[in-house]
Amino acid sequence: MRHSRPRVPIRLVPVIAAVLGCVAGYVFLSTGPNQDVATEQIDAGPPRKAGSEVVLVAPAGSMAQASAEPKEEVRHQAMLAAYASLEKERRELAERLGLLKAQLWQVKLQADPSKSLTRLMMQGHALLRNPPLLGAFADALDIEQERARLRAVQSGLDDLQPVIEAARASAGGAPGS
Repeated sequence: MRHSRPRVPIRLVPVIAAVLGCVAGYVFLSTGPNQDVATEQIDAGPPRKAGSEVVLVAPAGSMAQASAEPKEEVRHQAMLAAYASLEKERRELAERLGLLKAQLWQVKLQADPSKSLTRLMMQGHALLRNPPLLGAFADALDIEQERARLRAVQSGLDDLQPVIEAARASAGGAPGS
């Protein structure tokens, strides 16, 4: 009977055990969330009296965090608005590419316009194949860059539109889109 070889070489077993021990030690000995709350309460100190009012002193880090949350919310809202327009442009480009494919079926083009059109259609389909979702963008500027790529393909198709119409007219198709 044949003996099967172990899946992990025996030399690696102590190394794997040491790594797992370190990870387990870090997980069990790390600071918990309750300790952070207690530290914030100590940093805040006792309440101070100002006249007849009691004033609580907040830790310095909590003020910075409170001011960062509205900025993050504004950034997120701007990204959502920009992403909605990006999705609209994606739909328009997909519709236009599909329409061009249907219109150019069995139409012969000259070599240069044909290569340009093929390149543009492939670029457009590549942008639409696996589109980045909202979480893939860091800010609204990244979304605008993606929109610029889509607009570049659209403008290239606009430049080739007279050639496409001429080819369709010579092939017997109805001009226009």
